[in-house]
Amino acid sequence: MVLTLPPSGRKVLLSKALSKRKKVELVQLVLDLVGGDRRLIRELEERLEIDEPAGDLVEETLQAILDATKVDMKRLILQLQFRPCRLRDEFNCVLLR
Repeated sequence: MVLTLPPSGRKVLLSKALSKRKKVELVQLVLDLVGGDRRLIRELEERLEIDEPAGDLVEETLQAILDATKVDMKRLILQLQFRPCRLRDEFNCVLLR
C-alpha cells in the first residue's frame, strides 16, 4: 500500500524543499520543467509580465495560430471511423474535391 499525503500536505513539503534552494537552482528548475512547452512559456511570460520585443511578436503570433489550429489527423480519422457512414462519406467527398 502506498501512503500519499493530501494535496495541501504535499504543498507544504514542496514549499519547505524549495525554500532551502538557492535562487540559481530555482531558476534552473523552472527552466528545466518548462522545457520547450510553449503553453507554459507563454503562461510564465504573462505571470512575470514579460513584454516581447516587437520582432518576436509576429513569430509568436504565427506560432500561437499554428498551435491553436493544430489537427491530429490520426485522431480525426479514428473519430470519423466511429461516426455513421453518411457523415464519413460526406467528409471523404469534401477531401476529394
